Amino acid sequence: MNEKIVPEQRGGEDSSSSVTAKSATAAASASSPSMTLASAALESHKTTTITTASSSPRTSGACASSSQSASAPASASSYQEKQPMLNATDMRELREIKQLLWGDNVREDVFKRWSQGFEFSKVEPSALVQKQGGPCAVIAPVQAYLLKIIIMDLPGIKLSEISPDKSQNLLIQAFTYGYGGQSLINLMLTGRAVAHVWDNEQDVGGLKLRGICEQSDIGFITLMEEMRYCTVGSFFKNPRYPVWVMGSDTHLTVLFSNEKRLVSPETPSETGRRIFKSYDPEGNNFISTTMLREVLVALNLVSEPAYVALMQKRLDPENLGIILLNAFMDEFFPLESRSTPDTFELMHYNGIPGSNENNKVRYYCGTAILLEGDLKSVCTSNPMVTCLQTKWPNIEINWHDGHMPSLN
Repeated sequence: MNEKIVPEQRGGEDSSSSVTAKSATAAASASSPSMTLASAALESHKTTTITTASSSPRTSGACASSSQSASAPASASSYQEKQPMLNATDMRELREIKQLLWGDNVREDVFKRWSQGFEFSKVEPSALVQKQGGPCAVIAPVQAYLLKIIIMDLPGIKLSEISPDKSQNLLIQAFTYGYGGQSLINLMLTGRAVAHVWDNEQDVGGLKLRGICEQSDIGFITLMEEMRYCTVGSFFKNPRYPVWVMGSDTHLTVLFSNEKRLVSPETPSETGRRIFKSYDPEGNNFISTTMLREVLVALNLVSEPAYVALMQKRLDPENLGIILLNAFMDEFFPLESRSTPDTFELMHYNGIPGSNENNKVRYYCGTAILLEGDLKSVCTSNPMVTCLQTKWPNIEINWHDGHMPSLN
């Protein structure tokens, strides 16, 4: 996600096919077939630097002059052979895009990492390969949209039987929908580059900080929520389609399922539970008795002072100053079942070859079980389960073939 905290560059796998940026298609025919928009900008930057150096008036002496006249034209000629055939307007736009995205002092190795293009795995034809650390903020959201299209438009298809041509077409479709910072991730997922993952706006010290304004097509859950660095709202946790980008402290991966009921509309009981928990940010499964009226107002339930006082005495009979979640649910939503199934299949994608068995990017499948009750097991040694519990607090999962997928 963040270049500064990626500890190492992991090895890649040979990929079966690649798709380059649309704006570089014309250039690619005149130079390398894998030339992307970003690499074209990098080449233009190199050529400009060489041209400037070869015409600089600051060199002195016959030796320097002779050396420049011999080496600079040769170098310039070498770069000109690689240079895409773009007109002056195209080159200017490329330089402006590079300046906007990268500033003046971007390292060339970082730039190249983010210019890798989109390539598919040999062993998993619809799985994108991430060659090195860094660009998961783009690759993981694109992968999520690609899987969403497969789940919704190709029900029942075996992922391993998708042809390379079909994968290319799906990738193009994914782009029509629209690990840098969270703003980039939100931009890729929702089309809005807001900096926060909570629902709507929050007032923090008199400042209104914008979050996610509506239910997203693709969801987002993150290990950072368990670490109390952020609070992910229901718009991200409960997307329209059963696909979620998963965040760790260094990387982004994708979780998905064919189980449509995972994103079915909330029942009144689930709405009640979600609203109650929004007033319980510490996850203690209770709220202060004084907050009961605010919860009832948020749920559009009766909130007259006399009724609230009666309910406070009923839900807090020992006058402890707290109302338990279970007592609240039993009173206002008795015997209502949840819409989420008790068991379902989940699949996970990690685009970095080194994080997969035998350095081959593929999907890993597991069977999830939602346990009874509201208490969750704490397993700090298992980041995958810890991240899943931010969405399903009482989840357990058994991965097939005994392989535990990696979030990093």
